[in-house]
Amino acid sequence: MKLYNFFEKTANLGDAKFSAPKKYKKQLEKIYFILDFLVINMYNIRMLHNIRILRIILNIRIFSNISIFIKRCTFLKIIAIANQKGGVSKTTTTQAAAEILNGKGKRTLLVDLDPQSNLSFAVGAKIENELTIYNVMRGEEKAENILQKTPSSDILPANILLSGADIEFTATGREYLLKEAISDIKQKYEYIIIDCPPSLSILTINSFTASDYILVPSLADVFSLQGMSQLNTTVQSVKRYCNQSLKIAGILLTKFTQRNIISQNIKETFDGITQQMNTKLFNTCIRNSIALQEAQLQQKSLLEYAANSNAMEDYINFVSELEEIINE
Repeated sequence: MKLYNFFEKTANLGDAKFSAPKKYKKQLEKIYFILDFLVINMYNIRMLHNIRILRIILNIRIFSNISIFIKRCTFLKIIAIANQKGGVSKTTTTQAAAEILNGKGKRTLLVDLDPQSNLSFAVGAKIENELTIYNVMRGEEKAENILQKTPSSDILPANILLSGADIEFTATGREYLLKEAISDIKQKYEYIIIDCPPSLSILTINSFTASDYILVPSLADVFSLQGMSQLNTTVQSVKRYCNQSLKIAGILLTKFTQRNIISQNIKETFDGITQQMNTKLFNTCIRNSIALQEAQLQQKSLLEYAANSNAMEDYINFVSELEEIINE
């Protein structure tokens, strides 16, 4: 009895919600059929508990061989970093979040969906005369064949060819090109973070369609406030037609100056906007930092180059907040 309670409490695999690979599935179904038959027809209470124990142990043995598969398929979160306004630290936030998550032992993939390819440059990816996410979205190549490993994170790089996406990607189902592009490799990661272009183009809509969450970096200024309504309208449209489970994880204020009275007043206004958007304003605000800009210019890891900067301290706190939100 104690053994049964232990397994049920620690593993909770008796009624597992996980989907086993096909090579295990048929075996499981046959064995479960026999076990269920015995449970229904068993009147000896002790034997009944023994059969339950056997079923749980069976789950543990099978799933222990595919624990990585289970972990990544169950906990994979895809996050789009988006704001149609430029200069709000989308790329820096994307890179910092990936490095921090990787540092916590959580395999993270970066996807650069911005034709300017700033993220690809910042992490040291090769983009000249290289295959990129553009080729994958066109169906010319598989994602695993363009994947690059960098000190910051694995990345699917971008280049200037993406700039013609709105004109080139016009066929039915064009909103799902990115989702299909990463379908073959997403099971290898726990987090996929997408750096979106500074526009509400087909590329941004693709990122929303493929994502579980949207993170909105923003400056604490009037122009950023004005753009939130348009962004929210696009998000609601994607939720209605392409991705019903899409959520806005929150708004992150960047390049923030605590002593600036105007910034403090606008921060209070953002609190009201987040309620209308059914999201939240992160408690952490990211302070400005020259060290982060220097690291990106030199294509070095933010965590290594700017480990002691105020901004990296803020990003570490922010990532902890983000994890709490998406793991609720």
